[in-house]
Amino acid sequence: MNFATRAALRFSLVYIVLAVLWIVVTDVVLNAYLADHLLSRIQTAKGIFFVVVTGALLFGLIRRSFGREMATRESRKESEHRWRELVDHSREAILLLDGNRIIYGNMAAADLIGVGDTKEIRGKNIDEIFFNRNGVEEVPTPVDGEREARRSAHRYSIRRVDGASRMVEDHSTSVRLAGHQVTLSILMDVTERVEYERVLIQAKEEAESLLIMKESILTNISHEIRTPLTGILGIAEALIHEVKGESHDLAALLHESGWRLARTLDSILTLAKLESDTAIFAQELVDVVEASSKIVRTFTSHARAKDISLELVVPRRRILVLTDPVALDQIIMNLISNSIKFTNFGGVTLKIHADENRVHLDIKDTGVGISESFLPHVFEEYRQESQGVSREFEGSGLGMSIVKRLLELMGGDVRIESRKGVGTTVHATMPLASKSWTRGTHLTSRHGASRRG
Repeated sequence: MNFATRAALRFSLVYIVLAVLWIVVTDVVLNAYLADHLLSRIQTAKGIFFVVVTGALLFGLIRRSFGREMATRESRKESEHRWRELVDHSREAILLLDGNRIIYGNMAAADLIGVGDTKEIRGKNIDEIFFNRNGVEEVPTPVDGEREARRSAHRYSIRRVDGASRMVEDHSTSVRLAGHQVTLSILMDVTERVEYERVLIQAKEEAESLLIMKESILTNISHEIRTPLTGILGIAEALIHEVKGESHDLAALLHESGWRLARTLDSILTLAKLESDTAIFAQELVDVVEASSKIVRTFTSHARAKDISLELVVPRRRILVLTDPVALDQIIMNLISNSIKFTNFGGVTLKIHADENRVHLDIKDTGVGISESFLPHVFEEYRQESQGVSREFEGSGLGMSIVKRLLELMGGDVRIESRKGVGTTVHATMPLASKSWTRGTHLTSRHGASRRG
C-alpha cells in the first residue's frame, strides 16, 4: 500500500467519524430542545448543509486528483517527446523489440536496414529485416553486478534490403516499458572499423614477418661476410708485423678497414635482433672495472694514432653487475669508439663509480661536440649530424642507438651533455648486482688485470 492510498484511507476514516458524530449529536440536541414542528425543518436544513459540505469536499478532492493526473500525463508526455526527439535524432540505430518483433525504430535504424521510412520496419520480425544475420561474435562490454544479466553485445554481419552486406555491433539491454519487459538495442555500423582492424592486423603480421626475414637475411649475410673477413683480418695483422715501409702502411690500412667493417656488421646485426625482439641475453656477474680496462687497452693504439689521450679512472674495488657480458662490452666499446672518432685533439676520459644501487659510466671527450638542434636525434638509427658522401666523420650512425637500447634492456639509462666545439659527456647507468647474488659468490674474471686510476 503506497503513501497516497494510506493518506486517502486516513482522510476517509476521519470524515466518517466526524459525519457520524455530527448526525448523532445534532439529532440528540435537536430532539431535546426543539418542538416537533421545527424539528422537521431543521433536519431538512441539516441534510442540505451536509450534502453541500460533502459535495464541496468531493469537488476539491476530485479536482486535485484530476489536476495531478493531468500534470503527470503532461510530464510523461513531455518526457516521451524528449526521449523520441533524442532517439529520432540519434546517429546510432535504435530499436525497441518485444521478443523478435520491432515495436519502434528510429530513422538511423531505417537507414541501416535500407528502407525510407520507420513505418516500414515497425511490427516486423527482426530476423525478417536482417536477412541471414550471421557471423555472431561476442563483444566484451564493461558491465557488472545485476546489470550483467540484462546487457549483452554481439557483432554480426547483416544483408540490407538492397542486398548490401554490413557489419553491425549490437548493444542490447532489457528495459521496462508500460509495465512490459522489452529489449532496447543500439546498433552501430562497424563495417569500416572491422575492415580497418583487419588491415592493421594484416599489416602487423606482415611487419613481424619482414622483421624475422630481415634478421634471417642479416644473419646469413653476417656469416657469409664474417667468415672471410676473419681470415682477412688475421692475414692483415700478420703482414703488419712482417713487412716494412709502404707495404706495412697498406697492411695497417687493410686491417683498419676490415676492423671497421666488422664493427659495422656487428652493429647492424645487433640492431636487427633488438628490433625483432629475438636478442637473447645471458645473466652473468661481470666486473665492470675489469671489462672496461680490457676494452680501453684495445683502443689505446687508436687514440695514439690520433695523438689524443685515453684515460680510465676507476675505484680500487670491484663493481659487479648482473648482465650479459657481450652486451656490456658492446656498450663500453661503442661509447669509447664514438668519443675517439669525434675527438681530434685533447683526449677521452672514462670514469666509473658506483653508489648504493647503480653503477655510473661517465665518458668525457674534448671533441667537436653536438649542436643543440641535433641532440634530440642522437639516439635515432642511422642518424649523424654530418650526413651525405661529403660528411666529415665515417660511421653507420648506430652506435648510440644500440647503447641506449641495450642499457634500457638492462634496466639502465643514458643521457648526453654537449657543447659544439667544446666536447661531449655521456652519462650511462645500470643497476648493481644484488647483494644476494654477490654474497659468497666466487667470480671468475673474464678479463685481464684492470688498471686503477
